Amino acid sequence: MRSVILALLSVCAAILTLAICHQLQHPKSVAAQPVADAITLRVVFGYQRTAVKTYNGSLHVTGGMLRGIEPWRFLQDDAIAGPNSWKLQIRRVTFENQPDAPQSMAGGPFPQNIVPVGIFVTVDSTASSIDFQTSQGNFSVRVADLLYGRELWFLDHDVQVARVPAVLRISPKNGEEHDFPSIAVTHSGEVWTAWQAYQERGDHVYVRRQGGDPVRLTADKGDIFRTSVAEDPEGRIHVVWSERFGEAWNLYERVFDGRDWSARAQITRTDAPNIYHKLIAGSGGLDLIWIGHEGGESYLYLASYTRSGGWSQSQRIGGPKVRQVIGLAV
Repeated sequence: MRSVILALLSVCAAILTLAICHQLQHPKSVAAQPVADAITLRVVFGYQRTAVKTYNGSLHVTGGMLRGIEPWRFLQDDAIAGPNSWKLQIRRVTFENQPDAPQSMAGGPFPQNIVPVGIFVTVDSTASSIDFQTSQGNFSVRVADLLYGRELWFLDHDVQVARVPAVLRISPKNGEEHDFPSIAVTHSGEVWTAWQAYQERGDHVYVRRQGGDPVRLTADKGDIFRTSVAEDPEGRIHVVWSERFGEAWNLYERVFDGRDWSARAQITRTDAPNIYHKLIAGSGGLDLIWIGHEGGESYLYLASYTRSGGWSQSQRIGGPKVRQVIGLAV
């Protein structure tokens, strides 16, 4: 969504209470993961943020094969240049370097910061070392030192290396900017991801099933604000998003029944914003919570879904002056 929406900074206790109750009463089983035969590390260049500089480079793996290199926070002309090389520039751009060095944006211009960039590197688990050659100097990483939660530092603390979970690209490789992902794990352990993508003054909604290809759920570009995805008790997948028509923000959804996606259905019908929505799966049905507005005040709303009755009438369960916690997970 490219329309300006005021940041909402706190939440009504009812959101957290409802989410926790559902999770405690209806825990989800997650499929066991196979033993990894590869190791992934994230390499951040320019961590000190002291100056604009070039960090072009390449790497060589000893004791195993290089599985691949993926970008982390690439900007402008940054690129993977070959099977084992990259072109990176540490730039000063309009960017907030949260969470480790936040700057206040209240009442002032957008911050201009020197922004670190980096790469994800995946190698065979048999690898013993990875040698890096960069424009700013060379260094070597012992694979045995790559433990989860441990940070390794090189080149006078300007390069940070850490082991991370394996990286899997979810979005298609196109010209869109893919943002605001939401994730659900089904009772069988399958992972579904939904997100929005922006290009040329409009957004689309996408969804991807684990092991499948991305599916675009919107036919036309719109002004969209965030997605949520969840499984109902019958195993159907719901994707909900907020979309603006005129001055009204309302909630819409499409549902996957295992074969096809339903037509888009409208859930809320008001002339005021309905945003910060979240689906909560339970054994008796599916709940949807969101922040809606009436008379200039914000309230917390709830609707429940059953296959026989569809979505219930919305109920006001909190407010006024309900606000959202950034990063709240349910």
